[in-house]
Amino acid sequence: MNNELFKNVAVFGQGFVGLPLALSFAMRGCNVYGVDVVEPLVKDINNGITHHTEEFEGKGIREILKEQLEAGRYRATTNMEEALKNCNNIVVTVGIPIRNGEHDLSDLLGCVSVIGRNLKEEIL
Repeated sequence: MNNELFKNVAVFGQGFVGLPLALSFAMRGCNVYGVDVVEPLVKDINNGITHHTEEFEGKGIREILKEQLEAGRYRATTNMEEALKNCNNIVVTVGIPIRNGEHDLSDLLGCVSVIGRNLKEEIL
């Protein structure tokens, strides 16, 4: 079994759960695609800008983000298909907002539909 296959991770959703999780994988040596549909958010993240305030071992998330971007272990993208093509591990952290008093699953369903269409069969 090739352990390198397990080092490529796509984390769908780069909000309060997804971005810290994606950076956690990157800090441990994984190649991570942080996928989100919000283009301005992806642009900001790739420029090292986040409004998150988490810390890990005395280091703020902004510093961690910049380090992982510079190391090339993390990149944010809106291109779901590219991320899926390059990754064998998928994590979905897409939020389910409440709209008009109802859970709106459309973002999640859209995400998993793209994932389903792009799954690949590989022998490990």
